[in-house]
Parts: sequence; C-alpha cells; structure tokens
Amino acid sequence: MQRPDGHDLRVLEDLARRQGSGLADPSDEVLDHGPAHRLTGTWVLEQLWKPGVDRPMAWTAALLSSLGACLEIGERGSDGRFGLRNGLALGLWRLDFHGSAWLVGRRPLLVFGFDRLTFRFGRTLLLQRCLPQLASTAPSLERSRQQPFFALIACDRDQGWLAARGRGGGLALWGLTPQPVDQQPLV
Repeated sequence: MQRPDGHDLRVLEDLARRQGSGLADPSDEVLDHGPAHRLTGTWVLEQLWKPGVDRPMAWTAALLSSLGACLEIGERGSDGRFGLRNGLALGLWRLDFHGSAWLVGRRPLLVFGFDRLTFRFGRTLLLQRCLPQLASTAPSLERSRQQPFFALIACDRDQGWLAARGRGGGLALWGLTPQPVDQQPLV
C-alpha cells in the first residue's frame, strides 16, 4: 500500500485549500451497499508531522500507535452528524471519548465534540462520565473555528488512508483498519 509522505500531503493540502477535498460532496454517499461515506470506519494513527516540517515525528507517532490511537467515524445520521470515538488503549485498558462530528465547508472541516468519556478493562466498563453537551445543530464555518476540528486533506479508501491537519497545526495520516476497535456503540 502506497502512503503519501509529508511533501505529497502538503501538495494535496494546497489543492484541497483551492478546490476542496471532495469529501463533503453529496456524491460521496453510497446508498446500496458499504459504508455511507468514505470517512466511515476505524482509522489508526500512522504518522504525524509538525507544522512546516518535512520529517515526520516518528517517535511520537510510534508511541501513539503503540497506545492504539484511533479515530472511529460512524455512519452519518439524517441530521448530518457522524458518530465519533477517539481512543487510546494499553493492553486491556481502554480510554475513549465519544461524541459527534459534522462536515463544515467545502474543504471540509470535520468539526467534532465529545459528550461522554469511558474507561474499560477488556469489555468491563469501569467508568463513564458525561461531558458538557454538544450543540444540537451543525456548527457554522465561523463557529467551527472555536471548536476542535480536522481540516480534511484527502482520503483514499482503496489505499486505506486519511490525511488531515488538526486545529493545532499538526498533520496526521491515518490508516483504515478492517474492524472497529470494539463492538460498543459509538454514541
């Protein structure tokens, strides 16, 4: 599987800034089979880059990957929201943040927020806490800049990768896994 490097991602990012990534297009919907959107799936962190740096942060990415850093994006609901889970694991210990995400703008931004935290040992739920509630409607582009987001750069589902820049400026590359992290509901 060919993965883009930092230079390739910056070229794709420039293109996404000018023309959009195509990930917000209604034509992305698949109604007859498969996931409802190209973003749907469990994405594991593969590589990170600091803003403006060509060389990846190999140690940081390796540490987060060894902790099972993942982003699980569920199917989009009729209200436009995607279910979302962001988590880390160490052996049987698992910490997950659950919430929702929206696509905002042409590039687009994947704007997200979390409303629940869970801590598990294996399948046993040890702790569950509610976090402050999300807004019930999709954020506007202006409001989205005040919330956590990933500026989506590109997604190649056939090659199994997703690239985005976070609100803090770091660039991330995720790989698609064949199975969700566990079978617990996203929301």
